[in-house]
This record gives sequence, C-alpha cells and structure tokens, in this order.
Amino acid sequence: MRVLSLGTIVPCGRHHEWIASTDEDDFLSILQHCGEFHAIVVDADFNHSFLSKFAHFNDKLPDIAIIVISSLASWESIQYLNAGADDVLRKPFHIDEMEARISAVLRRSRHRRPDVLKLNGLEMDMLAKTLTHNGEQIHLTNREYHL
Repeated sequence: MRVLSLGTIVPCGRHHEWIASTDEDDFLSILQHCGEFHAIVVDADFNHSFLSKFAHFNDKLPDIAIIVISSLASWESIQYLNAGADDVLRKPFHIDEMEARISAVLRRSRHRRPDVLKLNGLEMDMLAKTLTHNGEQIHLTNREYHL
C-alpha cells in the first residue's frame, strides 16, 4: 500500500511504501502526478492551516484514507474527524501504532459499499434509493429495492 505524508513524519514503516513531503505545494503535486495512493498521513502540527483546507481537500479524495497526526487538544481532533479524517493519532506515538492504524483504516475502507452500482445500463443509487436504466428511472417498491 502506498502512503503519502505531509509534515515532519519520518516514514519508516515496514508494511507500506512511503513517500514524504515537507511542502504543501509539493505534496499536492505528488498526489496529482505520482500515481495511486491508498492513504495520506498529515502532521497537523507541521501545517496549522490544513484544517481550514481539510474539508475541501477531503471531498476530492473520497477513496483515500486520511489520518491526521497531532499533539493538539482533543476538541481539535474532533474537528478533524468531523471534517472527514478517518483517524486522528495523538503524539507521542510508536511507529508500529501508526502502521497498525493505517492498516485498520484501509481494511475498513475495502468493505465499504459503493454509492452507485452500475451494470449493463442499469444504475442503482444506494443513497437516493433509485434505479435507472439508460437514464430512465424505474419505480421500485420498498420490498423490490431491498431484494
């Protein structure tokens, strides 16, 4: 699994391929141009402005696990979680704990169902609970939908 980190984190984990950046612009460039990443680890203490950008940033990366590392107060950790972080790890921590948390978040994310299922012109929107065939909506009863 590939992990991209922003901040002063020293990527030395044994279970993931790490790419590190200490510059936000460089971090975003790597994210856009260097292939698929499975997780992002952000040191919130290194980049205090990240929380204000976090919700917008998280919306663009729905399939990437985001873990924030911070020595901040627990109410600030709650802000990160409410903004979309998958986990917040409080400093100080052991590198093996960070590796285990990354693995746990990735394991949980693999079991998520997609919001829209597509097959041969059929699209089922799991959130809106609608079914369309080639763009035309098909009415389903509650029982039909659940089946």
